[in-house]
Amino acid sequence: MTIDCFQVISRFIHHSSATFFSVTGSRALFHQKLLLVLDSSYNPPHEGHFNLIKQALSHFRKNHTNSDGAIGVLLQLSVQNVDKSPKPASFDKRLEMMLLMAQDVEEQLNCTCFVSLSKCGKFIDKSKDIFKNFEQPSISINNNEKGFKIVYLLGFDTLVRLFDIKYYSPLSVEEALGNFMKSNELFCLTRSSSLDKDNEQVRWLENNKNIPLEWKNKITLHHNSDEKLSNISSSNIRALVVDGEIKSTQSLVSNRIFDYINKNPKLFTQ
Repeated sequence: MTIDCFQVISRFIHHSSATFFSVTGSRALFHQKLLLVLDSSYNPPHEGHFNLIKQALSHFRKNHTNSDGAIGVLLQLSVQNVDKSPKPASFDKRLEMMLLMAQDVEEQLNCTCFVSLSKCGKFIDKSKDIFKNFEQPSISINNNEKGFKIVYLLGFDTLVRLFDIKYYSPLSVEEALGNFMKSNELFCLTRSSSLDKDNEQVRWLENNKNIPLEWKNKITLHHNSDEKLSNISSSNIRALVVDGEIKSTQSLVSNRIFDYINKNPKLFTQ
């Protein structure tokens, strides 16, 4: 079935009071026991995103004994700044690329991949929407007896910002994120493949007084086996395309995304 991404975005932003919309697979998500959520701008989706998903799947397939193979991936795009025109690419074009990335994830990583939209800007609100829309009716966000679990996939810089007290004043981090951390886990790749730098980041987590010990046990700080992929920048990809250097992006995005960009050379200038 072909999805009209322009219509989907338009209806969600301008004609719906909902703060969440599942573009693909809402019924299938009832069968997932572990949902890996990557919330990003997808402008464009790139190999760094794919690497984060790949390493997270590998980790949880080895260590999440209760999943019974039911591990799904959710690609989520936030469109909360609805009163301002988004920086190119437009939201509908990003959604088209997300659907292409979902195909890559399903084909190459052998898991079900879903796509959703959110009007929420904060992780705690996004999490509530996902639980409300996807978990089985007998499960509540505070009484997760069926074992449905959400894990957010983050880069290390995002992890640092998430627990930065300046974003929550006058509340403490524990007060602001208490409900979120009660219901979710985090998977984070280290910034580089250097073990020395890994240890620095582990110490940051261990010594951070804003993060209760109980929360630290729900944060997986995973060694990044491919530093090159973790350093890919969406803004750099956009700059290359705007400068007419589309071929230079071929190693930075999947074949599907590269073909899409190649067919839409003005994608980031419209």
